[in-house]
Amino acid sequence: MIEENWTIELGSLALKNLVSKATEKIPLIPVTEDIIKLKKLVDKNAAEAYDQLINNPNDRSSRAKNYYKILAETTLISIIIHNRKRAGDVQYLTLESFDRQRKTEGFYGGETSLANEFMASLSETEKILTQQYIRLQTIGKANQRVPALIPRDEFKYFELLYEIRTSSPQWFPHPKNRFLFAFPDSKRYICGINGIRKWCKRCGAKYPNLLTVVRLRKHIATVTQILSLKDYDIDQFASFLGHTKETFLKYYR
Repeated sequence: MIEENWTIELGSLALKNLVSKATEKIPLIPVTEDIIKLKKLVDKNAAEAYDQLINNPNDRSSRAKNYYKILAETTLISIIIHNRKRAGDVQYLTLESFDRQRKTEGFYGGETSLANEFMASLSETEKILTQQYIRLQTIGKANQRVPALIPRDEFKYFELLYEIRTSSPQWFPHPKNRFLFAFPDSKRYICGINGIRKWCKRCGAKYPNLLTVVRLRKHIATVTQILSLKDYDIDQFASFLGHTKETFLKYYR
């Protein structure tokens, strides 16, 4: 039976069953209202934690450590939501990578000949948008380079996290912990998936179980259909999310 009838008796029926179950499964994506609630909550807590840390720069008590955890976690979640990135595309950002990129010429919007050439080709709206964000590059799935856009008013959180990470060895005694979004007194990084799960329960979302990283990516991919994007726009958008056009159309949208 295995040698002669596997395809007819088992293989085709198993494939048909899988396709049938996938077709019957109801696709669920987050409600926009819930996404807004989550974003507002993490932004509020990030701002409060930042103010506490910046106003007490020499405080290294357990209270200050707790504010650091809040700032690191909420900043990570905010960037994941804003860019619709996989958690791993952001949470593995290292101190060395961040420091190297922020020292790059033009990183803060400085002018270079190449930058000026690109700016000349943009529309007025696009030029305004380039002034609102800082581009940070990380290594994502399959060692792909994945860009992340950081709002300029939130980049100060990254700077403060980096300053604390490099100036507080008593909080980070493990030399192998080289992550920007790191747990104090631990070798590990902060997990974006667990962070979103924790904060979505606090934000008062109507459907907190739908606020997951994968469904957030499905949400933005589905919403973009109303824009009627052209093929090259879809290619760019899929590349920004860190996958191919075929994956974008088949699994996410």
